[in-house]
Amino acid sequence: MYNGHKRSHAVKYQAVTTPDGIIVHMFGPGQGRAHDLTLLDGSALEEIISRDHRFRGYLLYGDPAYGHTYVFASPFDKVGATSEELVVNKSLSSVRIAVEWGFGQIISEWALLDFKRKMSIGNVPVGMLYEVTAIFANCVTIARHQNVISSYFDVPPPTFAEYFATLD
Repeated sequence: MYNGHKRSHAVKYQAVTTPDGIIVHMFGPGQGRAHDLTLLDGSALEEIISRDHRFRGYLLYGDPAYGHTYVFASPFDKVGATSEELVVNKSLSSVRIAVEWGFGQIISEWALLDFKRKMSIGNVPVGMLYEVTAIFANCVTIARHQNVISSYFDVPPPTFAEYFATLD
């Protein structure tokens, strides 16, 4: 797998993080050079979210490539946007960064995953390690009763019992 931008091999994940700081969906690994829509199509996320009662009445805010559907909301195109749409874009831009904070938590807690010489694809199960550390990150958030995301949104994480009851 190759990411031409940084001239390095890479894997890519798609994640959904809720305001309580919990990563509720992780799909990957995909090729680092792949378009975000490739991961979205492979994940069946739209179907998964539409069937999950916990998301009824909510939209997932994310990458502009995901567009606007009954499940996804994304920034409005600046070209031709109304003043109201530009206000929405500005107010929601800080919300979108929360998913990046979730990825940042994984790397800061388990720095080995960011050590390129040790994470050679084919020699180390990079995908499995990343997915397992996402679950560990959720457990750390629950044990600490917060992370940067839950603090930002002022929404406490679930209890361990609540969290493990949602895993399938």
